[in-house]
Order: sequence, then C-alpha cells, then structure tokens
Amino acid sequence: MLIEETPKARAFYEHTGFKAYKRTELDEEGKPYPLLYMKLCD
Repeated sequence: MLIEETPKARAFYEHTGFKAYKRTELDEEGKPYPLLYMKLCD
C-alpha cells in the first residue's frame, strides 16, 4: 500500500509491474489520506 499523493513512488511500482487493485479515501487510522493497494501482475 502507498499514499496516493506520492506520484514518484506509484510510477516506480507501476514501472516494475505492480498495478493498483484497491483505493481508499482514508488511511488505516481514519485520517483523510487516500491509499492505493497494489499487487504484482504477471
């Protein structure tokens, strides 16, 4: 999982084969930080 507001991190993970499969509006503590859950795609 990574914070959606880190585009460089997201670009890195997508470049290495990860894809976002889930997005939340709140972090795990209920704060308003959108999170992306990513998994490695074949």
